[in-house]
Amino acid sequence: MVNPTKKGGSSGGNGFKALGLSDEVYKGIIRMGFRMPTPVQRKSLPVVLTGVDTVVMARTGSGKTCAFLIPLLEKLLDTPKGQNGNHVRGVILSPTRELSQQTLRVMNKLAADTDIRSIGIHGGEGMEKQFNQLASKPDVIIATPGRLAHHLSEIPDFKLAGCAMCILDEADRLLEMGFSMQIRQIARSMPETCQKVMLSATMPKVLVEFTKSGFAVDPAVVRLDQEASVSEELRIAFITCRSLDKDAALLHVLHHIKEDQEEHADSRTGLSLIFAATRHHVEYVTTLLIAAGFDAVMIYGTLDQEARKINLAAFRSGKRPILVTTDVAARGIDVPLIDHVIHYHFPSSPKLFVHRSGRAARAGRIGYCWGLIEPDELPYMIELHLFLGRKPMSAEQKTDDGKTIETTYTLNEMSPDMVHYGCVPESILTMEVENVQRIMDSELSGSLEAESLRALTKVCKNAMKQYRRTRTEASR
Repeated sequence: MVNPTKKGGSSGGNGFKALGLSDEVYKGIIRMGFRMPTPVQRKSLPVVLTGVDTVVMARTGSGKTCAFLIPLLEKLLDTPKGQNGNHVRGVILSPTRELSQQTLRVMNKLAADTDIRSIGIHGGEGMEKQFNQLASKPDVIIATPGRLAHHLSEIPDFKLAGCAMCILDEADRLLEMGFSMQIRQIARSMPETCQKVMLSATMPKVLVEFTKSGFAVDPAVVRLDQEASVSEELRIAFITCRSLDKDAALLHVLHHIKEDQEEHADSRTGLSLIFAATRHHVEYVTTLLIAAGFDAVMIYGTLDQEARKINLAAFRSGKRPILVTTDVAARGIDVPLIDHVIHYHFPSSPKLFVHRSGRAARAGRIGYCWGLIEPDELPYMIELHLFLGRKPMSAEQKTDDGKTIETTYTLNEMSPDMVHYGCVPESILTMEVENVQRIMDSELSGSLEAESLRALTKVCKNAMKQYRRTRTEASR
């Protein structure tokens, strides 16, 4: 597929040059500011470039998008454009509209020096517009499975018989969301020679069975040892608190983040992603933060598509640097410059923690992860300690005479090889508790935020009872 002695980008010191990439693709890589391949790219690119079916174990933030876009572009540059309606030569399937759109943006930048054209096909857009896009004879379709399968069924002349590569991005999520039937339908319209590449953060049984059932032929598996853990650049701090004090602890963390961002504006974006257990908690936390003076937006599963698009754009641009979301709604959200991930509710498994937290500390940047831990969440914290293998470092230290003292440190002093844990000093916590109470107080009964918060408090209590009943138990 790629001959290192033939291509123009084969000399010099850049790590991508050793792969023998074409000049057009290499220019796109440089334009995007990439200098060295990430670990997953170093390990997967040589394999995928050979043309074999491949499963790549890659978490969010590992550089997985370029790990499949670069080989796709190389293959298409070596493959003649199709004739007689077989113009589509590459298909990328994504679990969500947002991920599809993000992949399309990266693809267009990488392919800027080529004549390869890509389009996005997903829900939330008019069918007529997509008919016109398909009629324009694109080389690559980046789509959600449901919408692409629908077009295949409805348009007689729409074919994928010339497809040279089919990519499943976040394959585990695609199958978890029930897209296996649509993916099989799409795959049946492709030639047997079509190379299949699957990117997955995990290797669940459903993915193994799906692969063995004929989607891919004896695929190579690319797996990194560190895929089971978080980035080495991620600083982790867990704050223990009572349930009643969680809001106050959150405000303290966000004030701390805001001060740090103002002090290091040249190196930090201040973008913060907050995970909550339910949609009701997402609404509650967002309303609380706005009332407390923070610029926050929210995304949850049943939020209107237009509102979701507007909120995500506001977060991505930094106009609203705090995004509150659920795990399900966050699928496909890929914002490279996130500095902080905050677990308002602690994840119920180490793998979920890794998936959430992998959105910070990307591409060599330092990132921070915060967990607000109630007493009933302590078993999950202990389980995570065993999983990560990082040493715990308490903010409480013993003096020579056995007395306990609290130590404080800045974000820059946090160690990347430890998990810091402690609690908010009582004096600061009391101040933040009073701040929360002031927002909820009767003197603000006329404000929309106060009325909304009071109503949401009751709803959240019931939602939390249901969440705790269905939450997976921590390992014993």
